[in-house]
Amino acid sequence: MVYLIGAGPGNPELITVKGLRLLQKCDAVIYDRLLSEELLSVVPENCHKIYVGKKPMSHAKKQEEINEILIQTAKQYKNVVRLKGGDPFVFGRGGEEVLALQKEKIPFALVPGVTSAVAVSELAGIPLTHRKESRSFHVFTGHTKEGAEQSFSHITKQDGTSVFLMSVANIRTIADRLMEQGQDASTPVAVISHGTMPDEKRVYGTLFDIADKVIKNKITSPAVFVVGQTAKYHFISEDFGVLAGKKIGTTATQKLHNKLREMMEDKGAFVFPLCEMKVVRTDGTEKLLDELSQIKKYDWIVFTSQNAVHLFFAETDKKQIDRREFAKVRFAVVGSGTKKALETYGFYADYMPKQFTTEALAKGLTDVVKPGEHLLLPRALQASEELVLELQKKSVTITEIPFYDVEGTFSEDLSMWKNMDVAAFFSASGVEAFVSRMGKDKIGEWERDRKKEHVAVAAIGEVTKKRLQAYGIDVDVVPEQCDLEHLDRALEQFYQ
Repeated sequence: MVYLIGAGPGNPELITVKGLRLLQKCDAVIYDRLLSEELLSVVPENCHKIYVGKKPMSHAKKQEEINEILIQTAKQYKNVVRLKGGDPFVFGRGGEEVLALQKEKIPFALVPGVTSAVAVSELAGIPLTHRKESRSFHVFTGHTKEGAEQSFSHITKQDGTSVFLMSVANIRTIADRLMEQGQDASTPVAVISHGTMPDEKRVYGTLFDIADKVIKNKITSPAVFVVGQTAKYHFISEDFGVLAGKKIGTTATQKLHNKLREMMEDKGAFVFPLCEMKVVRTDGTEKLLDELSQIKKYDWIVFTSQNAVHLFFAETDKKQIDRREFAKVRFAVVGSGTKKALETYGFYADYMPKQFTTEALAKGLTDVVKPGEHLLLPRALQASEELVLELQKKSVTITEIPFYDVEGTFSEDLSMWKNMDVAAFFSASGVEAFVSRMGKDKIGEWERDRKKEHVAVAAIGEVTKKRLQAYGIDVDVVPEQCDLEHLDRALEQFYQ
């Protein structure tokens, strides 16, 4: 089965609920260029990904090749998603792909997408129809051909708003021909580049001057070109607050990133992944499994992250350890987020420090742990040694097991590192991944550049802050408590 899904105009939150659901369970996905990398992160781990994107003036695959890839993939996999930008049937050549599938008698289903013609204009505050101004709108391809004057004559005779897609390279030609065919040179126009995305740019003008403004402002594709009286409107609320319009890049797991995006985008901010952190098990998992078979010898289990909680109980389930085995074990956690994660498994923390730091956790445990009691610390490979060292100073018996690591996968578009207001780090592992990707010798240069461009650095907690500082990176924002709600507040205070 092949599902032709419209991914929408760019922002991953603008895909339809059905489209997202089908992506989350597909066996293979064939995708285009102008798609958010975030959408690909929701597919199953074993999903086969095939890129068939086209770039202006340099097509990666011809349409005939794409059709053949689609057919062969459909014969090999049960559930195939053909993911296309915008809507498959609005200049998306979806019809050609459907005909190819029909010819091979391959079943398919269509999932509409939100076309950029409507969504990008609307989110820029431009109504395509408006009482007394525009009773209709018309969508055209911006790829013009010699001898197309007649079509422009037809366009100028229509009432309403005209929207040109794929038009950046031809804006001067389009504007000149519209004026040649009688459209007023003072007609309001707007060009929105990379609409709905963090690097969105908007340029407003008239038919007469828009081409020069596009060049001056270095507008690049993809872009939507709106022509008509409604292009003069900018229906955008100014009441979102201090985070409105801020671009926040994250180094975080997909789960954390999604939570932050939901919080921030409701306030008008853009949140996008600079580096997606993934949790991977290490050789220490075997040691943890051995210790779990002797769980009764432990008096305390200490968790310093939500990841540790979730992975720990995943291993207990694998080992088929009855939860009642933990009846006499007490739990200590580093903060409220870890406490909530523990509660999802039916356990409540016996100790949590008032300050959500490993230092505070260590000091607190030395007061509550009795002589002779044994602690188990399942943790990340790159976790801070501060907790272990502090407890060892107090002669507390502790068994630490680094049984997982956090690895980073960076966005291919490194230009986003310069095109943001906040770089937010959610773990020491994320800092290490960033330094590794940028190169230690380039960190000083990046630090100078980001200060020059007024890019703030945020750290989720003290451990992450110290790791950043160890590489010479100053930290501007650290929440009072190590969770997303407090980070949200800290960022608002920073920009007030």
